[in-house]
Amino acid sequence: MVSDGSTDGTDEYLRSNEVPLEVVALAQENGGPAAARNAGLLASRSPIVLFIDDDIIPEPDLVEQHLLAHQAADRDMVAIGPMLTPAGVSLSPWVAWEQHQLTKQYDALRDGVFGCTFRQFYTGNASVPRQRVIDVGLFNTEFRRAEDLELAFRLHETGVHFEFLPLARAHHHAERSFESWLATARDYGRNDVAFMTIGHEWLVSAMPADFRSRNPVVRTLTRVCVPRPRLSTAVTSGIARVAPSTLLPSPVGRRLLSGLYNVTYYRGVAEALGSPRRFSRWIVGSMDPRLRAAFVLEQVLGHVTHGANLERLVAAYDRPAAVFLRIPFDQHPRCAIIPGFGNWTIRAGIRARRAIRRQYRAHGIDVMFIHTQVPALLARTWMKRIATVVSLDATPLQIDEMSEQYDHRTSSPRVERWKFEINRRCFLRAHELIAWSDWTRDSLVRDYGIRPERVTVIAPGVDFSQWGERLDRDVADQPVRVLFVGGGLERKGGLLLLEAARRLRADPSVPEFEVHLVTGTAVPDEPGVVIHNTMTPNSAALVELYQTCDIFCLPTLGDCLPLVLAEAAACSMALVATNVGAISEIVRNGDTGILIEPGDLDSLEVALRRLLVDPVERRRLGAAAHDLARKEHDASVNAGRIVDLLVSIGERAG
Repeated sequence: MVSDGSTDGTDEYLRSNEVPLEVVALAQENGGPAAARNAGLLASRSPIVLFIDDDIIPEPDLVEQHLLAHQAADRDMVAIGPMLTPAGVSLSPWVAWEQHQLTKQYDALRDGVFGCTFRQFYTGNASVPRQRVIDVGLFNTEFRRAEDLELAFRLHETGVHFEFLPLARAHHHAERSFESWLATARDYGRNDVAFMTIGHEWLVSAMPADFRSRNPVVRTLTRVCVPRPRLSTAVTSGIARVAPSTLLPSPVGRRLLSGLYNVTYYRGVAEALGSPRRFSRWIVGSMDPRLRAAFVLEQVLGHVTHGANLERLVAAYDRPAAVFLRIPFDQHPRCAIIPGFGNWTIRAGIRARRAIRRQYRAHGIDVMFIHTQVPALLARTWMKRIATVVSLDATPLQIDEMSEQYDHRTSSPRVERWKFEINRRCFLRAHELIAWSDWTRDSLVRDYGIRPERVTVIAPGVDFSQWGERLDRDVADQPVRVLFVGGGLERKGGLLLLEAARRLRADPSVPEFEVHLVTGTAVPDEPGVVIHNTMTPNSAALVELYQTCDIFCLPTLGDCLPLVLAEAAACSMALVATNVGAISEIVRNGDTGILIEPGDLDSLEVALRRLLVDPVERRRLGAAAHDLARKEHDASVNAGRIVDLLVSIGERAG
């Protein structure tokens, strides 16, 4: 017998000589029914454990009936007996309703209307193989309601058989206050959603199916009331004043109590889901109840790789239910004749609006992640309707500062002021902003007037499960490898690197080295230069090349925060790059690499010579770069931060 924080003299009685049975008395501070049952089960030494509650009076042969059933079974089973309404006992109307529902269920099990399953496992009268319960991890002490059902599902998953024993009878002397009865209904609703989130996927389809089997009046009340909290409170309060009356005819009172219980239960479900809208979509519409997030992803340059990483990594999370809407850059020849469609901002905005509209109408969207702000500029209506996070690598003003390198033309002052205002309003409409770097965050705060607390810095990352550690190579008898990765050879500084390499080859003090260029640009053959024109992002060949190189060199003339630097850092390469954009946040001069000014050929030559002749320095910088990538550029960790932010915003928005 387990006393779970009793204050009515139970502990003292169990220790006294007045107890007519030989019992093992266990006392604990109040920890809930799950903790109490676990304590009793672990203290037991019998292979079969029979659970009964303190409001149960068993018939004399109850234990015998359970024992005979287990002895006759040809496999492990859970035996469930009925908890009957005691004769001649006056029950409160709500408790009488509860017992009436139980009796209907037991009659159906006895008559074979449906078979016994884990859903009838009530620990007021049920026996189980002790070791089976231990093997599945005991009762889950996080739950104080429906903990028996949660355990039963785990037993069911291991193949345990459930059987109803109509002769294993006990009498249920239930009594509770009306307020406690209502609270129980709400708690059961909340718990069912909690069960679903910890892996009980059967509830995703079972709960809408149960709803469809309810009385039409109950279904109507639920549909009308639950999505409208004020109406729901008014209706349930009205029923609560009338339903408990003992003056009502039994059938009328039972129907009112049934409606009240069900509406209260479904209110608990809606509260746990965080949104009446999600409740209606799931329970009434039989759609996925999880928070639905749309990732609207610009498909330009390095953003393609960032988007691909997000798609792969976000899929590992149960929440939210994510869909990815890719916004392609290419332009169909037929669209070239459409005025303004040649402008990427307009093209991206129109395509994003269409994709969001299609997804919203077909499946709904609770929260959006839009990267970058370019596709978000024309999504004003949708951003008002849907909680939105806008992510960006640089602000438009920062891009304008590098307009020459990006072949980006600025317009007249009047047009530029209009563009600035459009972007500022977009940033203000977003619920939250994600900046790839401190550099970007500072511009949002300083130039666009965004409050600092609305901006979260989350760098683009590298999937370490793909890139892993660098491959061991004996550099003593092999050339040192210098790697460059950049689609645009000239803007990314590839031509500057080639010129520096020519100078260094003329210096006999510099050891033999190779320059590996991964680029889409055609490059003439040259001694000591290896061209890779066909490699694709995240490909096995590209990863292997990174892992076998020693120095990563990106003397770019204009950039924000190139993802290739994080990839090189993950592979423990010493980094050489220019001090533009946010590059200094990953290439920390003298710590993870060497920074030079853009276009400075002499400084580039000096930096490369330093690393080519000093393997100890290369390894030191490479190790520090790897540590930084692990800390700030782990794509799996950063994707989790984005998911957490979206879930938080989506739940707050409801």
